[in-house]
Amino acid sequence: EFHLARHHYDTDDRGRRALPDYVFNSRIDWPKGFKPLDEPLCGYDGEKCKSSQGRTEIAAGVLGGLLAVAVILTFSLYRKWKIEQEIEGLLWKINPDALQNYNGGLHPCASKQSL
Repeated sequence: EFHLARHHYDTDDRGRRALPDYVFNSRIDWPKGFKPLDEPLCGYDGEKCKSSQGRTEIAAGVLGGLLAVAVILTFSLYRKWKIEQEIEGLLWKINPDALQNYNGGLHPCASKQSL
């Protein structure tokens, strides 16, 4: 239901045009209980508030750099661990040239206990 909330008078006592004078007939039920602002706090384009966009970009760059360093460090540690695992797997092997009295082939009687 609509009702008249104010009257607009634009003449003064002598009948001349004057600035508008608003007279409220009843209380206006504003949203959240108070009259809204004429202009948003940061302006219509955000020009009145300090921008945090530069800080966000710097933080994203720092976090991206830290992530890149962490990936490179993890990859290098993994490669080092993998190489050490391969080396540990080769420790039991003996170079045949390091053996004494090795002539390049197996002895026909490999085990004397099996006789």
